[in-house]
Amino acid sequence: MIPPDQAGTEVPDRSAASTGSGGAAVVDRILRVIGGALSLIGGFLAGLLSILLAPLRVGDVAQMLAEVRGGEAPILSEFDATPIPVSVLLAPLLMLVLTWYARLSTGVRWGVLLPAAGWFGMVLLVLVGTAEGDQLVLADSWVAVLTLFGGTLVLVGAVLVGLTDTRLPGGARNR
Repeated sequence: MIPPDQAGTEVPDRSAASTGSGGAAVVDRILRVIGGALSLIGGFLAGLLSILLAPLRVGDVAQMLAEVRGGEAPILSEFDATPIPVSVLLAPLLMLVLTWYARLSTGVRWGVLLPAAGWFGMVLLVLVGTAEGDQLVLADSWVAVLTLFGGTLVLVGAVLVGLTDTRLPGGARNR
């Protein structure tokens, strides 16, 4: 009999699955590694997409729409330089989805650290300028600053909850 954990539910015995005694255990482990790799890469790409969308302006969108339609862009002179804060909303949303996916796909609590590692790796890369002085994130861009802050804040919260909560989505217990 397996002893109950603190919540009173039984913890499944994972010793047979962890030793790789069957084909299903090997496939399960491979899928968990692939899920972890996708979470790490996803965190990096989410950071890159958020940073690349930070300088998006109303005039840029009008120009893209005009090119798609094959006409000329409308003249919006007073609104052309107005920033569209798409990345401020996109970064926290992507981080929530990625931490949820990482926890579910890897099956371990520390799996939520994988998208965090990808995100922070991307943040470090974009904050460091090149030898010529070029930077992706400018200090005077409030959208870029809020994107980095919002994505990081949600990511830290999700990692803290993910590391302390032992339940997987669906009520199953986690290691």
